[in-house]
Amino acid sequence: MMIRLGALTVCMLLALPATAMAQPKSSPLFQAFLQFCADPDMNPLEVRKAVEIAGGTLFKPETTTDFPYRMSAASWNVTVQGQKFLMNAGGGRVPHGAAMIQETLSCSVMGDDSDGAAQAELKAWVGVPPYSPGSSFYDFVWDGQTRTPLVDGPTFRADSEGGKSWTLAINGSGKFTTVMLTHFLKPTPKQ
Repeated sequence: MMIRLGALTVCMLLALPATAMAQPKSSPLFQAFLQFCADPDMNPLEVRKAVEIAGGTLFKPETTTDFPYRMSAASWNVTVQGQKFLMNAGGGRVPHGAAMIQETLSCSVMGDDSDGAAQAELKAWVGVPPYSPGSSFYDFVWDGQTRTPLVDGPTFRADSEGGKSWTLAINGSGKFTTVMLTHFLKPTPKQ
């Protein structure tokens, strides 16, 4: 009897760390964001590859416009955790002063967040306060590990012009929630 009790205790102790370390499952929208967008090296080509590897299908091929400035984007349908999402990836060439261009890279996920779980997870992920109270925009500096607020002050210009600034936008709610992550690259001379 004592040997059985000892064996049972050992089994329970071995199982305990796995149970204690088990993480709660992310919401499908947040998981799609993490899988396709939340990468400091994110770019439209890498997003396309990741979506296609995950079984996504092209919804709208890349289109380009020059108004109000040069930008392009493509869209895919993809399923994550049994839920369908519309993914978009693209970029823009935004005028930055008279002689410079600042390129942007963006990735967005649109889908159902009826329970609001993804919005809470996204706010925890970004870890910085919104641009202003009640705003759905979160401006931050991201070194690939840590996200810190992008704030007015002595480092604002260096961060925003050094290719270090990012914006997370969370719009809508319920079945039509969209989250977009945009990276503002270092400005370059117009060509």
